[in-house]
Amino acid sequence: MYINMPRKSKLAGKKAYQPKNMLVTKKPMGYKKRATRSKISLASEINAVINRKAETKMKTIKLHTGTAVPGGGLGNSGSGFGLNVNNLLSVMALDQGIEQEQRIGNKVTNAKLLIRGFAQTLTVSPSNPNTCPYELHMLIYKNKIDGFNNDIQNIKQLPGNNTGNIDGSVMNTCFPYNRDSYTILGERIFRFNQIDLVTAPSLSNQESRATYYRRFTVNIPIKSTLLFRDGAVNTDPTNEYVGVGFYWINGDASNAPSAESRCAITCDAQLSFKDF
Repeated sequence: MYINMPRKSKLAGKKAYQPKNMLVTKKPMGYKKRATRSKISLASEINAVINRKAETKMKTIKLHTGTAVPGGGLGNSGSGFGLNVNNLLSVMALDQGIEQEQRIGNKVTNAKLLIRGFAQTLTVSPSNPNTCPYELHMLIYKNKIDGFNNDIQNIKQLPGNNTGNIDGSVMNTCFPYNRDSYTILGERIFRFNQIDLVTAPSLSNQESRATYYRRFTVNIPIKSTLLFRDGAVNTDPTNEYVGVGFYWINGDASNAPSAESRCAITCDAQLSFKDF
């Protein structure tokens, strides 16, 4: 029987061609490629050393202590409409010095700002006669045009291409913010029930599941580096400002008169930063 056998290659058993002058080196056993280290600029290394040496400081102030929130919407500081601080960083002024709540130079870095506290509903009384549940609004804002006063009077975009303030009505909360002139950094809404110790709770009060007391902690976005002028009297940052306000609206859609107060605010503000 004839069987086709595979032909033997002419290259079988021959060594691969290698030039005579070619030097072949072998890597030693256990050889590992050396990891390449990224180049770091001298300036970056210097800044890293400075940041490690910088002292972390903190300033805390009592912003409100059981302060009643008037009705009538939200106006500027001291207007009697709502409870507003037009520039919180001005209230938290940093004097120049070497103490814990002071700055050494005219710049601090890694600045962080937060507000922490609670809101509580007030007992029904002649100055707080409405027994319906209500909403408490917390607004954090910046006026793009008037950074010195951080005025709030035109923060709402009204019908007819008009602007106006927050007037405390339910319908006003439906209007958008005037974002051409303002930056809205945050808004929180808390729903509260009323405490009626004089008369029997109303039907609307019984149906509401809202609470009488709420805690809150809010981180306020600010610039990481705050700049100051030299001197003891120049304590406000020259490159940053922020306003924080509280106001409420009635749950029965009636207007909130400025003579009435539904709730009270107790909170502190905390500014942490690195000082050189």
